[in-house]
Amino acid sequence: MTLDPEKAEVEFELPFEPYPNQLIFMKDAYKCFDESSFGLFESPTGSGKTLSILCSALTWIKNNRSKTMMCDLGLEPSNDEKVPKWVSEISLNHKKKMIEDIIKSEAVKLEDLRKKISERLDNSDGKLRIRENYKRMLSEQTAPDSSELHNSVFQENNNFENPNRTQIIICSRTFSQLNQYVKEFKRLNKINKNVRLSIGSGRSHVCINNMIKSKCKSPEELNDECRRSKCEYRSNTTDLIEITTCYPLDLEDLVSLGKESGCCPYYSNLKTLTNADIVLAPYITVISESLRESLGLRIKDNILIFDEGHNLTDAITESRSCKLTLVGLKELLHQLRSYVNKYKTNFNTIVSDRVSEITKLVNVIIENVSKSESSQNLKITSFTVLYSLEDIKFHEILNFLSSTDFCRHLRGWAEREYHIKKKKDESLVSYTSMIYNLKNFIYSLLYCDSNDQIIITKSEDVVIEIFPVASGIYVLISYIGESRSVVIMSGTLSPIEEFLSLAPSKTEVFIHKSPPVFPLNRFLATINHIFVCLDERGDELVFDYSRRENLEELNFLCNLLELLSEIVPGGIVCFFSSYSYLDLFYNYFIKSSSNKKVLTRKDVFKEQKNINIFPEYSKSCFERGAVLLAVFGGNQSEGVDFSDDLARLVLLVGLPYPPDNIKLSLKRDYYNKKSLESCDASVSENFSKLSNEQRTLLCYKTVNQCIGRAMRHRNDYSAVLLLDGRYKGRDASKYLTGYVRKSILMNENKTSDLKLMLKTHDDMLSTIALKSGRFIIPKPLILISIDDEKSVTPGFDDSLNEEDSEYLRNNLHIIYIIHNKLLIVMCRI
Repeated sequence: MTLDPEKAEVEFELPFEPYPNQLIFMKDAYKCFDESSFGLFESPTGSGKTLSILCSALTWIKNNRSKTMMCDLGLEPSNDEKVPKWVSEISLNHKKKMIEDIIKSEAVKLEDLRKKISERLDNSDGKLRIRENYKRMLSEQTAPDSSELHNSVFQENNNFENPNRTQIIICSRTFSQLNQYVKEFKRLNKINKNVRLSIGSGRSHVCINNMIKSKCKSPEELNDECRRSKCEYRSNTTDLIEITTCYPLDLEDLVSLGKESGCCPYYSNLKTLTNADIVLAPYITVISESLRESLGLRIKDNILIFDEGHNLTDAITESRSCKLTLVGLKELLHQLRSYVNKYKTNFNTIVSDRVSEITKLVNVIIENVSKSESSQNLKITSFTVLYSLEDIKFHEILNFLSSTDFCRHLRGWAEREYHIKKKKDESLVSYTSMIYNLKNFIYSLLYCDSNDQIIITKSEDVVIEIFPVASGIYVLISYIGESRSVVIMSGTLSPIEEFLSLAPSKTEVFIHKSPPVFPLNRFLATINHIFVCLDERGDELVFDYSRRENLEELNFLCNLLELLSEIVPGGIVCFFSSYSYLDLFYNYFIKSSSNKKVLTRKDVFKEQKNINIFPEYSKSCFERGAVLLAVFGGNQSEGVDFSDDLARLVLLVGLPYPPDNIKLSLKRDYYNKKSLESCDASVSENFSKLSNEQRTLLCYKTVNQCIGRAMRHRNDYSAVLLLDGRYKGRDASKYLTGYVRKSILMNENKTSDLKLMLKTHDDMLSTIALKSGRFIIPKPLILISIDDEKSVTPGFDDSLNEEDSEYLRNNLHIIYIIHNKLLIVMCRI
């Protein structure tokens, strides 16, 4: 469903003329907000979706403000038939004038506040700073901090308060992505002047009290310490409140100005969040009910936008899962007993009862888990019965742990005990905060859904995990029901079936799919049968679990990388299906003759789980070129910008089907159950597909994310090679993103006679060396000539001797390559 641009009368003010597709995106987003819809927006990287969604949001806020005020102030038009029409019109115009005056008054007050504090700020280089003279006055405590001035400011701030205002909450995975929204917001200066933007963050990201922060190992500990301590910055928030009210700040600005002004960024920002029109927040802040409550964020009647939403349900599931280990529980039991022995005489009756209850709970779980001989999964009710937990007063324990300082005291006791005894096993020191883990486990246990399960896994240690089977779906469905509108957007949401299951029954899903901003002649995607069908034995290449470790497959990959390193400029990113397979290939590759040849042309980097090699790889790409061996679903497969020379070619080795496990099995069972229960045929069909094609959908979600690493802007160019025969299955391409599928279809019929379209622009032709109308390509590549219709045909240069020509004719395997900004088809020997 897409808004017809011809019928739309909404005007958007961008700092430039928008592309037609950008305009359609903004109109569709606006309509989604206005009609309280559930929207799925797919817009490839480089399409300007950040600026577009912000412009839609700001325009909607501007146009909706008067409508909202009309309702809030009870100024709706009269429907009384006894009142003459002309009287109603006069009354309505009068009410509209009242609203206009109120809006103008707010704008004037906000501008006055900006003028008052502008004297304290320096914005000469585009970055807000506290002026040096004001800093000196603050340090001398002689700054103009009179109660008269600040009372007037707060009096004006009170005029901005509107608890019923509709906020637009924009969520993303990381603060760096949210900071980009602040940057783009500042560009929209024609429509952002009367709109207030705030960024929602927990203490751990903005705390400027290093003395307190350094003592805390977790956000929970920092929260406890902050509430307990008399922090010098907490009582001083006025200056920063004024700044955050008037200016959009990213996280770095907020912390920097907090340090300069001596104001607590957390508490200053907390007081401006509720009156902001647009709130930026990481996923976890919105997903977690406790975090939302602590920041004063509400879902009801607000608009939620989830950027980078392709993994949203997984993020919710992860945030609501909770783990305990047997080793950790034993350490916690030891801590509890030693703490009780030391301080039991100081306990009152309530504390004594609660600590006894906690000790009993931990002991019972340890005893039952220790008896279990194998891994198992249990429903929540079965877990409480089998583990004899029916009599445990979970609510009272949780209330005790949440409302007292017991967690902090026990952690402090455990740390002192470990320090005094100087335990040899340093790994056990991490268990000093186990009481917080238990608290989170109890919270998750109490708020579990009937579909959720306890998974007990026995390996080197025993892990007890609460796995929220359906929480990701139920949480989002509840958001869709409570909020005014929910928009999930990403560069790619394909395959889209998972998101369709979120729509409440009989609710139409608003789907927007933007085409890529780059011309398709700058991008090429091809499946392996286009460029190399067979290995040395004549078998089709399939990098599945049974064949990927064969010497033939490993040798082929080595030879392929050797060839590509000679031809492709800049960077080559090669994705493997797992870390274990990457390690196996890398160890084989470094011992092969191909490795030495590749290293003469490019540096080779291997992704590692806990080491960021991207900066080094980037540097090499722009110097002599580089090859990055990475993993599907690893650190480099999402959220990394491989623009320009960072990825002139992306090679996908195999298909990353996730290994089947108990979690996937439980989700399949749930989807199947929902399919059978639903009375809506389309909903039933969608859940059935989620169940039957679960691993395939997950696999291609990862594939699409990896492909999306390349082609990051309009003038970029790149190629993607899908190296596995399974990609050419009858239904395989339907799981790929639209423009990738289109590129494959455009090229698949041009390979039987080795004819392909030349992918280039005339201004690039000068970079290619020409001789006798042919490209001069060194052995071992066949030469390509250009005809008048810009197609390419195989040809041989006169300089090749008869032996070389015969060798080429007998060893043809088609392969796409990129050479000096040209996508060309050549032949591998």
